[in-house]
Amino acid sequence: MSDRVYIALEDGYLGLESISGEGRMTLRLVAEPQKPEALEGEDEEFCLGSYGQLFLQDPPSPLPLTGVRAVVDEGPDTDDPAVRCIEFTFGGSQVLFADPSYYFGIRLEGVGAYERWLADHQSTLAPFGPWRELTWTP
Repeated sequence: MSDRVYIALEDGYLGLESISGEGRMTLRLVAEPQKPEALEGEDEEFCLGSYGQLFLQDPPSPLPLTGVRAVVDEGPDTDDPAVRCIEFTFGGSQVLFADPSYYFGIRLEGVGAYERWLADHQSTLAPFGPWRELTWTP
């Protein structure tokens, strides 16, 4: 598992990066995946692998993004909100959920994970204040 996940887009990548030890992550558009600082040594190699087949059945052609649901909080700096979890829906039915509170990095799951996360965190006090849900559909 990793503290960084990339989703390939038509033009570039969406980078999801865990904020160490906080159970939160940032999202940003990047031109290409970046080598983690932990692999900066001479003997270290960086390579990418696809999890698409595990979560999205790796369709022959890319599916359109048809929905996003996310839980955000204000963070220690109110000008810098962070994502507590996020769910992407592709093609109306294929789901990729990302949770940065996993010990080994960003945990990826499929259908139903967003609802389980909400149920598990209903009574949890957010360390950076209350959280709220955001949704997007085209």
